[in-house]
Amino acid sequence: MAFLLFFAFSIAAAQELPDTSELVPDTSGIDADSSRIEPDTLGSGAEEEPTALPADEEGIYWEESWHTLPERPRPIVSRILFSGNRAFGADRLKSKIATRGDSFWGKTGLSFGQHRRASKDWKYKDIALLAAFYRSRGFLDVHAAESFFHDTVKNELWVKIEIAEGNQSFFGPVSIAGDAGELSEKLSEAASELKPDSAFNVYLLDGAVFRMKEFLSNRGYPYAQIHLDTVRTEQKLATAFRIEKDGLVRFGRVEIAGLSITHPNVVRRELAFKPGDVYSREKIIKSQQQIYATGLFNFVSLSLAPKADSLRQRDTLELQPDFFLRAVERKPAALNLHLGAGQYERREERQALSLDLAAGWENRNVGGRARRFALQAKTSFLVITDYRLLSNKFTADYTEPWLLGIRNYANFSVSFEPAVRDPVLGVRIQTGSFGLTFLRPITLTSRLTLGASLEEINIFDVSPAQEELFKAQKGVNVRRKLTAGFEKDTRGSILIPTGGSYTRLDGEFLGGPLGGDAHFLKMNFYWNRYQTMAGNNVFATRFRWGQAFMVGEQGNLPSTDRFFLGGANTLRGYSENSLGPVFIDSTGKAIPIGAKTLLLASVEIRRPLFWRFWGNLFSDFGNIFQANRDIVPDNILVTVGAGLQFITLIGPLRVEYGKRVIHGSQPAGERVHFSILFAY
Repeated sequence: MAFLLFFAFSIAAAQELPDTSELVPDTSGIDADSSRIEPDTLGSGAEEEPTALPADEEGIYWEESWHTLPERPRPIVSRILFSGNRAFGADRLKSKIATRGDSFWGKTGLSFGQHRRASKDWKYKDIALLAAFYRSRGFLDVHAAESFFHDTVKNELWVKIEIAEGNQSFFGPVSIAGDAGELSEKLSEAASELKPDSAFNVYLLDGAVFRMKEFLSNRGYPYAQIHLDTVRTEQKLATAFRIEKDGLVRFGRVEIAGLSITHPNVVRRELAFKPGDVYSREKIIKSQQQIYATGLFNFVSLSLAPKADSLRQRDTLELQPDFFLRAVERKPAALNLHLGAGQYERREERQALSLDLAAGWENRNVGGRARRFALQAKTSFLVITDYRLLSNKFTADYTEPWLLGIRNYANFSVSFEPAVRDPVLGVRIQTGSFGLTFLRPITLTSRLTLGASLEEINIFDVSPAQEELFKAQKGVNVRRKLTAGFEKDTRGSILIPTGGSYTRLDGEFLGGPLGGDAHFLKMNFYWNRYQTMAGNNVFATRFRWGQAFMVGEQGNLPSTDRFFLGGANTLRGYSENSLGPVFIDSTGKAIPIGAKTLLLASVEIRRPLFWRFWGNLFSDFGNIFQANRDIVPDNILVTVGAGLQFITLIGPLRVEYGKRVIHGSQPAGERVHFSILFAY
């Protein structure tokens, strides 16, 4: 409960912060279809601060220059007063200006002497922000003036803002004129937000001009001019966009500089255009992104060649400027070291801590053709409760970009694990595998993958006649599989996503005609979405579905391939992978063995609190099921909770509390989770 109160207080404090510290017009929440603004009651909604001076204080002397205020300690703003505001209430106007009173913590005395004090540049920001706000609502002739009264005894400041709103203007008819030609319809779509009879908004107008120029630039007219002609009739402004396309532009040759290792064709094949193609700004941006995506360069710049400046005189209608591409290469070879730790647990053994130590070498630009070759050696061993070698693994990896001359990536990998004696099974097991994966980018945010892998296992110290029985009894499986997947990722940030979505569908087919010991088909679907709303709040949702199907008469699903649920990243409020069917060992301990079907959904609200701290409220729904007939509402588990995150360079470190509110046959309870990164 104390944490929830802290979370609520932090939100209240965050809401007192200024909308912006820059002179950027606030057009959030503008609805182009909104009707005329009806005047509010003067100062409506204000509870603590008056909107007019008390009668016994009319003799106050108001100053206009904030430069007379003391530097140390600067005063605290105790009152903000408005006059002349007919269309908008005082509370709404306060949310639009930079001037702020003391923080929630300062007012309650919990800030340890720290207060939010007045800044001398607030006055200029207030005037600019109010003007931008009013003009975005159709008040084109608005004027505002700000003055203050300084109580030198209390070192407090009263701020008074006088507003002359003027008349409100509205959009009239909107039209496209000039030589737009066949592009008129698309240009009209760029101005679709300018609805007749809605409040005139100069920033919506600027946005329409920007979209028109962007559209024309991507259709071969980067030098197009757009002129605005407006005619006022009473309170309405008829607007005409007059277009001058001014000549079709095509791409010329591309000169490349800065390459000492990479072959020029590696760069040219990533260009999204050829000489003679119609100019498009989108193609220039896409070309740069594709060149960066090769991983070969630290810097890429694609711009007009110096000699093309003379083309701005446009003596002919069809221009064909040359371009200059400059690249700074990365070092192709690198050594890598990796140290990791994790929990090691097997049914026959007690829990222990495992360490992974890996060393590798890679060359990401073999022969200057963007081919990648890597070698890695990895060893895993137990520490703390037991000391022994778990495994050694050696891997060779080769990637061929642009397979068959098209943007296909082919990855070949070979791995070998020498025989290491297993003290529980009493045998030595040697493993070798081969994998082949094809990756096809669809767009910059989506891709398709296809893959195949073959595995061979040799078991020593067991007779050939007993080997199959031994593998079946001990859960040792030879795996041979085909995989396919689709992935689309539009998140702006992987570590702290605040917008976009992540979608993934993948499947794997094991056994059947491929052979091996495991025979099943497994499907997984992931969908996460992130939306920023109501300020800095991030509304995050997710859905996950998984299903396994047996293949053939020998169909079997090893425990390592089953679905598990519970823990910091799935169903919070439960311990890691604790849900579903269990196996009772010889000591009476219940060990989860997984299930064939998984359903999981979550809703979560995240927001920054202060400094590097974030907070979240969440609810998780789901369970795993051995049979589809078990998927009924009574078996869906629900948990709720809250958390606190500390943002670091490697992502958020989080602590979350989850409580089981609908637990079905599971016992009631709660759990605190410590983890890194958000749950999804």
